[in-house]
Amino acid sequence: MLERAYAFFYKQWLKTVRGWAESAWITVYPLVALFTAGFFLQFVKGDPTAVVYLIGGTFAWNFYNLCQKGVTYGLLYDVWDHCLKHSMTSTATVFDFVLGNAAFGFVTALFSFAVSDVLSIIFFHFDMLSAGPVLFVSFLIILLYSIAEALVINSLVVLKGYQFVSLTWILTGIVMVLSAVYYPVEVLPPLVQPISAILPTTYAIEAFRNAMLGKEFVSDAATGLVLLIIYALASMALFSYAIKRSKRTGFLTKL
Repeated sequence: MLERAYAFFYKQWLKTVRGWAESAWITVYPLVALFTAGFFLQFVKGDPTAVVYLIGGTFAWNFYNLCQKGVTYGLLYDVWDHCLKHSMTSTATVFDFVLGNAAFGFVTALFSFAVSDVLSIIFFHFDMLSAGPVLFVSFLIILLYSIAEALVINSLVVLKGYQFVSLTWILTGIVMVLSAVYYPVEVLPPLVQPISAILPTTYAIEAFRNAMLGKEFVSDAATGLVLLIIYALASMALFSYAIKRSKRTGFLTKL
């Protein structure tokens, strides 16, 4: 199983190191976001709460974005190369696909996080690790939610075709807004807040922010974990169904 999962990991690794544009997602864009937020805060002389919200939110969004792309790109590379049918009709299982590509997304996100945190400490005197152990719980929720979201996108692509590929980039922005990455949930319009309340990422971000600001964070972390279990099970079941149905109908051969 691990060898098959590693094959998916290694394929993405080769795609990334051989293309500077792909590696920019890991090395360039996260740092652009960090320095944009950091220099803006220096300009407006932001208070500690604003620093936690803006720079902390930047870390969370970059981590989520890279983890999600690890799984979506694992499928999209094969779609773009017209070889998805070969990957999905091999001896590799759906779990092998998810494990290998999710591991790649996590490794790239972790690398980006580490580099960004070092630079954040040097330039802005802000250390994400100061949140303590809850940070690991929060980012675990973000990791697993991003995988679940990616599996839903992949399922739609496998079932319906290319028109759903754009969700890879569209959903990250939508979830960023609804999860209140840079501001409290209370500033969202009342009609939108119930949607925010069903996203595990909302609670994950709120948990580590509260920890950094000396507030209670256990309830947010626990709520996020409960919601995450539902999302994870549902998305895995959906993706397994999508692959089986696409094989049965022959649609997989058209991708």
